[in-house]
Amino acid sequence: MSKWILLTLSVFCLKPFAQQPVTEIPVLVQYQQQWQAYIERPRIQTVLAQQVKSTNVHWPSARLYSLEPEALAELEQTRSQVLEQLRLLIISAAKEPQLAMQLQETRQQIARWKLAKPVALELNPNLALVRQQHNPKLSKGQYLLVAGKRVSTVSVFGLGGERFFMHEQQRPAYAYVQQATELYGDTVWLFSAQKPVREIPVAAWNRTETAIATGSVLFIPLTDALVEQDFPELNQQIKTLLVHRVPS
Repeated sequence: MSKWILLTLSVFCLKPFAQQPVTEIPVLVQYQQQWQAYIERPRIQTVLAQQVKSTNVHWPSARLYSLEPEALAELEQTRSQVLEQLRLLIISAAKEPQLAMQLQETRQQIARWKLAKPVALELNPNLALVRQQHNPKLSKGQYLLVAGKRVSTVSVFGLGGERFFMHEQQRPAYAYVQQATELYGDTVWLFSAQKPVREIPVAAWNRTETAIATGSVLFIPLTDALVEQDFPELNQQIKTLLVHRVPS
């Protein structure tokens, strides 16, 4: 007999189950608006096999997120701080309508982001079958599984919000940045699924020709002239939110 029991839940049933003792339902996983409950801690291969039926999943961009309440509360606190700092910047830019509009768009987009804590685990059902380190048991808690088709874009986020561009093989990061804006510094931050965040040189004197993967996000930090004096931590806080942003 199988050592785990699987229950399929409506998304509207989360709250009642979440209130049950953790010994009864230790693991809840959400995928495509449906929740599944595991009475015993499952291995990741079991979760992927039970939930992801499509054969058209782009696994390099798949992610598992923890919905741990304490972590989510910290993220929402950081978001609130970012939104407040941007609000004050908008007020201070009252005599520069274009800058104020760009800041407002940036703020509105950040307010709409879905946030969660990414689990440091490469999701690959084939590797999970043959390598133990790719098939750990999930810790107790609630999770969000994101696994979909391969996207064909790269996005650039910065002052004025996010812009999307078609991904091109061998196209370096600076080319996307130049297409998005003329206002950027020496480096940007690169966010790719299942990979550490990297700082990428993009100025004429230091840039490289290294291509970036489809689905990547490039963050152009707000200029020092805009934030250094009053809000020196703002770019780092936005970076933190981008690390925890769930793809829409």
